Amino acid sequence: MQTILYILSFALFVNTAVLLAQKSFFLGLAILFLLAVLLFVLARYWVQRKNLSLAGRGYVVRQCITGALMFFCFMAGYIMMFACIPPKSDADAVIVPGSGVNADGTPSAAAQNRLDGCIEYCRNNNVKAVVVSGTAGKKSEVSEARSMKKYLTEHGINPDIILCDESAANTRQNFENAFKLLKDADIATQNVVYVTNSFHCLRAGICARQAGFENVSACATGTDIWVFLPSMLREICAVCAVLFLGY
Repeated sequence: MQTILYILSFALFVNTAVLLAQKSFFLGLAILFLLAVLLFVLARYWVQRKNLSLAGRGYVVRQCITGALMFFCFMAGYIMMFACIPPKSDADAVIVPGSGVNADGTPSAAAQNRLDGCIEYCRNNNVKAVVVSGTAGKKSEVSEARSMKKYLTEHGINPDIILCDESAANTRQNFENAFKLLKDADIATQNVVYVTNSFHCLRAGICARQAGFENVSACATGTDIWVFLPSMLREICAVCAVLFLGY
């Protein structure tokens, strides 16, 4: 077991290093690093674990670790459950929240996953409008929305139906601004599909309903393996903030 813990901690350290080289710091990355440190410490003192008493501080430590693992598993399952629900067909509009821009102005890998899902949905359904949303990041002066519109048009989506929101800086603003754009364009907001990564479906749906969308469904896309774990860790924190703190 000690060897397995060392291997897991090493794998998480490598995952953290790869992501640091690819993108800027974010909450999920910090949590991933702390998890790697925790596993390393646990492996280092695995032999001494028996010294933890069944009462007092040792009992509290064990219960906290067990509770944290159970909570993580529950929240991860709860979040991924929403990604398994198929989207409704023939939506009036499709919303694609931004997810970063590369230094050369192209969409990040996560954003490309969302855009590819949008393209596939638009090819199979009669969509009246596509809303791409997101401001410029630290790596590029090109906004997420503009970068995504360019990607969509290059892959056959009619630019005349693409609406751009270049001011949204988070998920809540993505949907609030998309709602206003669709209203201003006189496009119905009763039947809307949003395309996002599987781990993001739950929180995006909550924000969509808070923004005023009444009948929304998610079109879930995949996530690169290097990004999935830190993104899920960050998303659990974000979902808890939305559900319990109203943030």
